[in-house]
Amino acid sequence: MSRTRTAVKDEQDDSINIAGWVFADLLLSLAIIFLVSISFSVPERTGLGSSPDLQTSGQNEFKRADLGEQAPINLGFNFYYSKFDEGNIKSDLQNYFEKENLDPASEVIYAQIVGGYDAASEGSDRGTFRALDFSISLKKADLPAFRKANYDLSTSSQLSPNQIAVRLSFVPPIKNMK
Repeated sequence: MSRTRTAVKDEQDDSINIAGWVFADLLLSLAIIFLVSISFSVPERTGLGSSPDLQTSGQNEFKRADLGEQAPINLGFNFYYSKFDEGNIKSDLQNYFEKENLDPASEVIYAQIVGGYDAASEGSDRGTFRALDFSISLKKADLPAFRKANYDLSTSSQLSPNQIAVRLSFVPPIKNMK
């Protein structure tokens, strides 16, 4: 009888398999950290303005190295509405531009629209619907300040069901220097 020797596979750790699992675990950990770090808070309901809806404003600043002065990089404006009113929005923008000494041709580059809902009697989808309805009305109005705006829709139970919060970021017009 002849005996054939069967090859015994070496039971060492396979570094390629381990590296794949380490990479997968790292990717999962980074995704969890990213998702946990994202947050949105509704701005405070106090502010400026003469319209019946409450408004707040604020700006981020950076220092120009060549001039050594503070210059606004993006001006932000928060306001609240119970319904879409084109005339009221135009008036609010005009008042804000005058108050901040901004060029009236400044444009909205980002509009975050948050729809309110009552968590006890309805789902967050109603808030999303209210924000979507407001953004569609804003697009249809074709206001010059909003022509190049990017929109982001969200919901919050901190707002009353008939309330829409809007956060706008502005950019002054770029002028050719010839």
